Amino acid sequence: MKTTQELIDLITLKKLEDNLFEGKSSFMGSPNVFGGQVVSQALHAAYQTVPSDRFCHSLHSYFILPGDLEQPIQYDVANLRDGGSFSTRVVTAKQNNVPIFVMASSFQLKQEGYEHQEKMPIVTPPEELMSWNDVAEQFGSVLPKSIMRFVSAERPLDFKPVEFVNPFEKKDYENFSNVWLTFNEVPDNLPLPIIHQLIAYSSDYNLLSTAIKPHA
Repeated sequence: MKTTQELIDLITLKKLEDNLFEGKSSFMGSPNVFGGQVVSQALHAAYQTVPSDRFCHSLHSYFILPGDLEQPIQYDVANLRDGGSFSTRVVTAKQNNVPIFVMASSFQLKQEGYEHQEKMPIVTPPEELMSWNDVAEQFGSVLPKSIMRFVSAERPLDFKPVEFVNPFEKKDYENFSNVWLTFNEVPDNLPLPIIHQLIAYSSDYNLLSTAIKPHA
């Protein structure tokens, strides 16, 4: 899987019946199903059950069990409420009828309101940084096999970390990461729900590596 369109095809689920969908998995460098894939597929399932004029503004994900790459995943959507402006859904992902993941999500009409955004940090531009692919090519001989397998896996997006951490140095680092990301060969004029699903997919990258930085 190299392109954004291939990722969209992966996220897009087969409808089995009302509020029940099924998806397949793709290898992303881990022996288990990639968490971002499950989040994005669950969001896709939820989007199929809400009015077309409502868009996801928040979601909360709970990973219960590791997913099996060889088994299909079924997504069962519970319609909790459709109010005047908001719709609430809970999606349960199952394999062999056993829950492996749960997501609660809320959708809202497009409405004007207050906006808040953090200022863009002053960081090195992506043109001056090495990507994961560059790291794999340059340092593959010294990286642990597990890290090498992950960074060199074929994927539809690439990352350029601003801060590089030496995994062999027993040192506590600051508890944040700045990372540029780009999707490969993005189709034109993607609808907002698809953009949300792509962002959901990418959201599970760089989390754990950031969380452990202060804990050598």
